[in-house]
Parts: sequence; C-alpha cells; structure tokens
Amino acid sequence: MARRISWFSCGAASAVATKLTNPDVIAYCETGSEDIDNARFMRDCEPWFNAPITRLSNPEYKDT
Repeated sequence: MARRISWFSCGAASAVATKLTNPDVIAYCETGSEDIDNARFMRDCEPWFNAPITRLSNPEYKDT
C-alpha cells in the first residue's frame, strides 16, 4: 500500500505543499534549534490540514 508523506518545515512553502498534496502523514523534524514561532505556526496549520503533524526527534540529542 502506497502512502504520501509530507516533510513539513514550518515554512510557507511546505505548508502550502502539504495542503495541496493532502498526505497520509505530515512529518516535522524537531531539531531543538527552531524559532519559537514555529510551534505557533504548527498549531495554526494542524486544523488547516485537518490532520496531526508527527514530530520526529531523537531524545539522545538536545539540539543540532
């Protein structure tokens, strides 16, 4: 079974690409070095996408 994954980066371009492709999974890589406004933008985008954003991180590393 094929599935579509969107790599969401909290930028306008990836937000629009995610909305247009209607992916099965929306993934975001938590680097620990993001701008503080990224969290707000992500919260704003989830209802717009009508889907949750999966946050990926490695607990072994605090930041980049």
